[in-house]
Amino acid sequence: MRATCTIRALLGGIAAISLLTACPAPPRQEAGKLPGAAPQTFGFTGPERTFRISPPESLVTVLVYRGGPLAAAGHNHVVASHDVSGTVRLHPELARSAFGLELPVASLIVDDPEMRREAGPEFPPEVPDSAREGTRRNMLSEAVLDAGRSPVIRVRSDSIVPGSEGLTARIRVNLRGRDHVLDVPVSLELSGDELRAAGEVTVSHAQLGLTPFSVLLGALRVRDDLTIRYRIVARPVDSHSPRVPSEPGAGGAE
Repeated sequence: MRATCTIRALLGGIAAISLLTACPAPPRQEAGKLPGAAPQTFGFTGPERTFRISPPESLVTVLVYRGGPLAAAGHNHVVASHDVSGTVRLHPELARSAFGLELPVASLIVDDPEMRREAGPEFPPEVPDSAREGTRRNMLSEAVLDAGRSPVIRVRSDSIVPGSEGLTARIRVNLRGRDHVLDVPVSLELSGDELRAAGEVTVSHAQLGLTPFSVLLGALRVRDDLTIRYRIVARPVDSHSPRVPSEPGAGGAE
């Protein structure tokens, strides 16, 4: 039962993704706020430039936590992917910039030992193979991410707002054919021809149109909050590069 609980919890929580933990979770960060972010002093000048995301150097991670009185019977989970593709249009007036990216759900890695170690003490690297495989199988199932009919998670920016604590991007996440709007903090850096973006945000299952997994009348359940961390690296392409992907899908916004 442990493997089943762990898996389905993770699935429901992805960002997409979410699951369990007995240890206290890290302090929640509100969407749109990045603790410690310095005032934005981005010095980009010149014409608008288009950058292409480098998948091997980029990483999206979702931390899923266990909850309930029987939380010790489950695992916290780390779900991640390097397979992030897309483009960024960078304008000297940052509010006029835009981006779009895609993430194939089949590329999601569940509970990689090294990634768990890097995530912190709440994620000990030792997770049974059976639990790891079960979690991934449930995550891709029709009940959670529905990989068969929705094989790609798409994200595009609606707006980018510079502020005293950095940038906030309002994004539209297309998950299971539906759009979900989130505010996400962005730390941006341009060094030569390398553009880097990073941030962390906590969201609920409901914000992604998902329902936390629960059994035994809630004694063992997936916590509602998910922590999403991302690191994106992109490099310039020529002026005739494709337009930013992930235009609004057929699904309605929520």
